[in-house]
Amino acid sequence: MSKGVFVFLVFLFLSPLRAEDNLIRNGDFETGDTFPFFWGSRVRVYPGIKVLPSDPRYGGKVREGINILWVKEGKEKCVLFLMDEPAPPYRSISETTGITLSSEMITLKPGKRYLLSVKAKSSGPEGIVFIKAYRKKDEGDFQERFRAPLQLHFRGKYNRWHRFSRTFKIPFPDTRFVIVSLYAYGKRGRIWFDEVSLKEKAPDL
Repeated sequence: MSKGVFVFLVFLFLSPLRAEDNLIRNGDFETGDTFPFFWGSRVRVYPGIKVLPSDPRYGGKVREGINILWVKEGKEKCVLFLMDEPAPPYRSISETTGITLSSEMITLKPGKRYLLSVKAKSSGPEGIVFIKAYRKKDEGDFQERFRAPLQLHFRGKYNRWHRFSRTFKIPFPDTRFVIVSLYAYGKRGRIWFDEVSLKEKAPDL
């Protein structure tokens, strides 16, 4: 083994997770095939967790490629929710419970503070980004125990990008698995999500 390779391996071993590292894989939605990797149908479905919500009362109206789209805005890719898409017998998806898209499961450290942030724009619909925290039960299923919502307040400033953020920590020591869910509801229209980020906060000095 060359000296250069040895030094590189030692660096990898000694380097801790940096506070600026995004814990959400593909949070910028730049990679995928027909849909972003590590989101929606591109993640493993965990026992007891519904990753692609579709309320049975509405007959599976929310579908990737129909009203959840992977699109390009300028030079960057993002996800677009079509809240104005027809959903018979309803006039649009906005008359149902809304649209949700979830990430893969991420392992966090209980008691640590984290920063959740997202870039979004809307032509009318409301948006929330949820942190949903789970504990793993003895039988292998996951039980939701904690939620941290990030409400997206557009305050009438539509069709332009805004950045939203909040901090949180999981209060239960046995709850360390989280899923990030993008949720849209309310008015008819369209809402875009991009640059979804979850980072461990550096300790206060």
